[in-house]
Amino acid sequence: MAQRILRIAFQEGRAAPREFCRAAQCHRKAAGQGDARAQWLLGTLHDKGLGLTENHGQAFQWHCDAAGQGLSQARWTVGSMLQRGRGVQEGDAEAVGWFRKSAWQWSRGAQTALGIVRERGRGVHKDAVRSLAWNDLAAEQASRLSERFGASIGKDMSDEQLAAAQWLEAE
Repeated sequence: MAQRILRIAFQEGRAAPREFCRAAQCHRKAAGQGDARAQWLLGTLHDKGLGLTENHGQAFQWHCDAAGQGLSQARWTVGSMLQRGRGVQEGDAEAVGWFRKSAWQWSRGAQTALGIVRERGRGVHKDAVRSLAWNDLAAEQASRLSERFGASIGKDMSDEQLAAAQWLEAE
């Protein structure tokens, strides 16, 4: 129960620094035993320097361990770190692969990221139709960024392109 309370406080940004140290201790054992959520949380603590020394390389490794077990948040995080070159060499194409895995698990963040990389042509060929389709999927899940970004993409598209995006979204 205490670990759950710490996790919620951590996720909501209400935990004090000493609680982050305690959270790191709680999650380290579970992460070492293969608990994907604990691995992701431990990676996040390393990434932000909360309760642990900030270490983006170590954070990336923990996130990869959790992503390899299928945890959607970790897959999105690995993609984000690859895209920014945070703790690892930048790799847009590899980032897109992780975004896709997470997006198919209904991650709004990953769906939004795929919409943005499709529109900009980062790691994939530029495709406004697919960009709008991914952004619409994320917007359906209440992603404000997707709503704004999708609207800006859609305003310059033909009726045929809009229909194609809607078809892809329904697929």
